Amino acid sequence: MPSFLTISLLCSILWPFSLAKSVQTTAENDHPIYLSVAEIDYKEEEQALQISIKLFVDDFEQLFSKRLGETVEIGTDREHPQANELLANYVQQHFKLKADGQAIQYKYLGKEMGEKRNIYECYVFLEAKNLSPFAELTINNSLLIEEHFNQLNFAACHTKSQGVQKVISRKGREVQKVRW
Repeated sequence: MPSFLTISLLCSILWPFSLAKSVQTTAENDHPIYLSVAEIDYKEEEQALQISIKLFVDDFEQLFSKRLGETVEIGTDREHPQANELLANYVQQHFKLKADGQAIQYKYLGKEMGEKRNIYECYVFLEAKNLSPFAELTINNSLLIEEHFNQLNFAACHTKSQGVQKVISRKGREVQKVRW
């Protein structure tokens, strides 16, 4: 099986081609690759979980536009006034974590657009504090799975003492567990 970084790199390379294809074929962003990439870092000394999730904004703009019945842009000079609230609420509903079976309450810290204002990439930042060491992390990642049958949600979980664990969530397999 290819490594997490290989898949992430491949998707980054393929993304412009899939976007070009989507612009040519339909206004609905009908591209062949749907994914998110989460980095979950447990900072043992701080007893904090720091999370960044790389998303592709066009999928969320389409979703929110459909739900609200109006054009929703994210990360542009015409950004919708509720963009942060929409993203925060959606992520809270579709990205859930448990440590040793106990739900983790995290805080939405904000979003940041990709380097050089690449309008297709958006990073969402989350944090959970006062989290004692744990042996098992359950990740329920259903981001955009109800919208795209072929959505893949990658997650790399890091701890200083235990290294990296990687999981992939997809339709029918939204819940994954990492054990250290």
